[in-house]
Amino acid sequence: MKLKKGQIWKEVDKRFDRYIEIVGLDQRSRRIVIKNIETGRSTTARHNRFNGKSHGYEFICDNKSMLP
Repeated sequence: MKLKKGQIWKEVDKRFDRYIEIVGLDQRSRRIVIKNIETGRSTTARHNRFNGKSHGYEFICDNKSMLP
């Protein structure tokens, strides 16, 4: 799946109920800039974490307006 700005992903780890939004791509470090939807805190993540498996994120929707 192609990662795009505005997509919503959920932390797969069952200990957390965390939704993040992709807010950008850092071309220099090849990392994805993400923002926690609940807290607004921004950080970066490796692109290989967006795989739907443990220690990663699973795709939810293309933008916030589509959240359940």
